[in-house]
Amino acid sequence: SLFLCFVVGFALMGSSCENVQPNPTRKDIPLALVNTYKYLAALNPTTGKELWRRPGQGTYNQPLIANGVIYVASGPYDAGEPGTLEALREEDGKVLWSIPTRTTVITSMALDAGVLYVSDNLREGEDYPTPQPPTPAGDDFYQRKGTVSALRASDGKQLWRVQVDGEPSHPTVVNGIVYVATARLLALSAKDGHELWRFEVPGSLI
Repeated sequence: SLFLCFVVGFALMGSSCENVQPNPTRKDIPLALVNTYKYLAALNPTTGKELWRRPGQGTYNQPLIANGVIYVASGPYDAGEPGTLEALREEDGKVLWSIPTRTTVITSMALDAGVLYVSDNLREGEDYPTPQPPTPAGDDFYQRKGTVSALRASDGKQLWRVQVDGEPSHPTVVNGIVYVATARLLALSAKDGHELWRFEVPGSLI
């Protein structure tokens, strides 16, 4: 598979990318990001000239770009295998920071107030020491686990991570609240990840 994202300044345009407000302090730099599941390449959208290329581990998730930085996760096509989350400099693809992830992050990410929010799934047998309420017996979806993490965007340092029941969707952050959908809709505090409320629905929201 192949997806193409057009970037104008710092705004990713297109349904396969997260939209982030451009930085008004820098001139717009037209850029096209190409993901071939083998590498991430930046092209001049007018000439098609390749500007830089970053090899991957097998697959890339949907990139997020803000303030001249591209945040992207890569790893084996099997999302249950370990992967990598990286921050790349937009102009030349230089790695600003890189951290390992327990699983390949396949959902898009969210950025708010200098914090990167990431959802991923747990491999069978893994667990995090976050107390969780019992899940309904007989519902396989509820028995799956995932995590939602907050990372400092400047260096990738983990600020908090919580376990959730079900496989979490990509996070959405509004007014200090992180919303994720699993087998229910969850609202988490952006400050420390504690659960604010949940809305129960039959089956899955994603």
